[in-house]
Amino acid sequence: MSFWEVLWLIVRSRGMTERSAAEAEQIEAAQKKYIQQTAGTSPAAQIAEAKRLLAEGTITESEFERLEAKAMS
Repeated sequence: MSFWEVLWLIVRSRGMTERSAAEAEQIEAAQKKYIQQTAGTSPAAQIAEAKRLLAEGTITESEFERLEAKAMS
């Protein structure tokens, strides 16, 4: 690999890291908002809200399953 190819990979990986961190912050904020909104609500309402977040792409399928299990407990 040439110097420029290595440099390009380094610069590109920084961008991917920054995007991953921003995405993690967005997911955390969505989960926090979900918890605040659903505190004291019925399990059905909690699951419906989690489904909405999943449909919007805010949370992943595994995160939805975790929230669903928590609402059912």
